[in-house]
Amino acid sequence: MSKKAIFFDRDGTLIVEKNYLKNSSDVILENRVIESLHLLKDDGFLFVIITNQSGIGRGYFTEEDYLDVHLEVVAQFREHGIEFLDDYYCPHHPTKGIGSFKQECLCRKPGTLLIEQAVKEFNLNISESVFVGDKSSDIQAGLSAGMLSVHVQTGHDSFDKICKEFNGTVSSFPDLYEASKFIVT
Repeated sequence: MSKKAIFFDRDGTLIVEKNYLKNSSDVILENRVIESLHLLKDDGFLFVIITNQSGIGRGYFTEEDYLDVHLEVVAQFREHGIEFLDDYYCPHHPTKGIGSFKQECLCRKPGTLLIEQAVKEFNLNISESVFVGDKSSDIQAGLSAGMLSVHVQTGHDSFDKICKEFNGTVSSFPDLYEASKFIVT
């Protein structure tokens, strides 16, 4: 039996956007994110993180730095009874990556490769799942994968930008809590 999931962008959605976050001591959860995830969890959703991390590819921080931050994120959520199935990240950038990290790839959102991997690995039902993020690339990735996509205004892209880019067809909310109430109704 397949399961439904929420695919989350990380920075600007679950945690406060820091622009190339490399220190685990700088991890701060977004406002009302714990209440949001409990609301979604109570509705039967599982959680997956899908994140672009071109800071690795640009040489701003290492994969070890990224993993330290990831462990801190997981620990902070675990303290509140929240678990993620997995964390998938893309270290590439098509123009600003260094060495092998400079490449066009299918794993960088709006590409859907990481979503497809999670769906296959955990037998997730894409038609009952939702992608939540703060950038148009998040929204496009979810839509391209065949699921509902929801925008939160806590990160990079504004409500106006999202409305214009998607012709008003994507729901946008001030924060994850308001988005979560929409998702479970």
